[in-house]
Amino acid sequence: MTNINLLPWREEQRKQETKQFAVYLAGAVTIIILLCIFIHFTYSRILTNEVRANEYLQSQIVDLDQQIQEVREIKEKKSELINRMEIVQQLQTNRTEIVQMFNEFVRTLPSGVYITSIEKKGPEIILTGKAESNTRVSELMKNIEKSIAFKDPRLTEIKTGDKDDSSVRTFELKMQRETLTRQQESTKGQT
Repeated sequence: MTNINLLPWREEQRKQETKQFAVYLAGAVTIIILLCIFIHFTYSRILTNEVRANEYLQSQIVDLDQQIQEVREIKEKKSELINRMEIVQQLQTNRTEIVQMFNEFVRTLPSGVYITSIEKKGPEIILTGKAESNTRVSELMKNIEKSIAFKDPRLTEIKTGDKDDSSVRTFELKMQRETLTRQQESTKGQT
């Protein structure tokens, strides 16, 4: 029989299988590394896009905040202007009211009554004065009741005058101003 040595063939097959395993292993590692690099770049691109989108949104938010602030400032200026316009309008309507009030006041003042001071507190008017008698004060109150500019006269104080002249009465009278609409209605009725 012949001697056949099978050992080198098996060794060569093992070497070849080892090389093939190394090639497969290197290929798998290369594919895994390439796959990791691809995933890394993909996530990096996604993250970069998200960061850009967030920066864009932040810039838009800042712009909108500035616009909101401008709108608030405009609203404040608008309300200030409206308040000023209302004050001017009120002054325009009250301009003739004072003249009408004094004109009506002169009509209500009977002879023998002298006013020493007039004080206005809101819609209330306080008169201080002197009269020749209690009847003159009563007549003044009746005239105020009939007046279109005044209403609700209330006598708060009446005193006899000084020692030298006891016939003079010092008085304090409170009354309300009538609204402008009633005054205008009655002046229309008179014309």
